Amino acid sequence: MNTMKLFAKLFVAFVLLFIFVTFMSKAFIRTAYTPIYEYEVVKESPKIEITEAKATKMNGYVKGVITNNTDHKLDNEYIIVDCYSEYDNNIATKYLKVSELEVGQSEEFNVQYRCQGAESLKISTTDQTPDIYNVNFELTDMQKFGLIVGGMLVYYYLPVGYLFGIFPV
Repeated sequence: MNTMKLFAKLFVAFVLLFIFVTFMSKAFIRTAYTPIYEYEVVKESPKIEITEAKATKMNGYVKGVITNNTDHKLDNEYIIVDCYSEYDNNIATKYLKVSELEVGQSEEFNVQYRCQGAESLKISTTDQTPDIYNVNFELTDMQKFGLIVGGMLVYYYLPVGYLFGIFPV
């Protein structure tokens, strides 16, 4: 009977510790975001209003409202968020596709970006986006050599039958 009480106390302590750690983690993450006051909306049509712009040292987000103040329907529009460092170097660009907007219609948006050291932002719109899926990675000769040597070391030092038995004897 004493062991059941001990297990019950440990279980309750574990649950309370889990709740405490979860709450403190969320509180820490919320306080790590600082507001970005230096942002510029480059285009006036369609109208973009920024309601909140915050960042940590590694990532951030921009919340706002886009309103179609043109005389035609917007169907292929992208919001562009350019992140700049303290020396005005463009360190990241994020695109967000806007759904179809009728004339006078508004829509809220939330753009999340990942870049280190964003101090200011420029927000604009475009109807074209660069080919963001065409990524070209090229390895230098030194990187290729390192990958080959690393693969040989892994093959040599793994025990026989390790990794689901794919390495033969």
